[in-house]
Amino acid sequence: MHKSVIPIVILHRNEFESLFSMLDSIDVTTKIPYRIFVVDNASSVADRETQFQRLAHTPNLTLIRSRRNNWVLGFNEALHHAEWPKDAPYYVFSDADIVVPAQVKGAECWLSYLVQQMENHACIGKLGISLRTDDIDNPVLKESVSRQKQRFLRNPRIGSNIIAPVDTTLAIYRTDFFLGRAFGFNVGHASLTRPHYYTCRTAPEVEAVHLGWYQKSSLPIDGVLLSEKIRCFAKFGGYIEPEVLQRCRSVDRIFYKIVRPLSLLFWGSNVIFSNLRYLISKFPRNVNVLQAACR
Repeated sequence: MHKSVIPIVILHRNEFESLFSMLDSIDVTTKIPYRIFVVDNASSVADRETQFQRLAHTPNLTLIRSRRNNWVLGFNEALHHAEWPKDAPYYVFSDADIVVPAQVKGAECWLSYLVQQMENHACIGKLGISLRTDDIDNPVLKESVSRQKQRFLRNPRIGSNIIAPVDTTLAIYRTDFFLGRAFGFNVGHASLTRPHYYTCRTAPEVEAVHLGWYQKSSLPIDGVLLSEKIRCFAKFGGYIEPEVLQRCRSVDRIFYKIVRPLSLLFWGSNVIFSNLRYLISKFPRNVNVLQAACR
């Protein structure tokens, strides 16, 4: 198994309580070399400077403060940092509300398990940790995510890993997972992957805790924070529930309804163009790479 430093990039905004719970779980459980990069997507809560000072004194951690909320593009800030380990065999990326498993049977720790699975299965390009659902206290949410989980459990497997989509919850990536010449996140990143790689989730025996399903936000739902969220999602084509839109200012609703369709058109066109460019560059040579997508 590789003993190179594995970078763990955590994308964060405002929810410091969840972030520190995640950092504590990583610190206690991880037994192989790693380096944490916390990318702060322009947090705006009042006590942010105090929290940043606390982060600055956290061992083995690099804090990157972004001046703007760049949503998923914020992950890329870490890739260009001077402390980024250039020779890392794999990268780990995650939202800031995941508590990693304390123990994994047959592995030194959760991270060594993910690395082991990637080395055992060359066709897996991205492997996410499954999320625990059995003790969610919100019955509506529990029913929804449990139903989705049961559907994925019927999917084919690679080893013990289930072929299933994984968003930005904790996952390990191969360094050539995306279509571009250099690794990097983009809006629509799930559709910008090389066709010969699978995206998988770990078996239910290896599960993390998604704090967002258990904790009510510690942040007040005030007009400023809600406005920031609406405008960010509009610029990147994100979906906002109608009931949330009804709570925001009329000017923000108008902004969302005008800007989001344009954003979807822009980012969608980028996905289509990137895939076409990749396919054209591979055809007719390396045609086996294209055929692998039809397995």
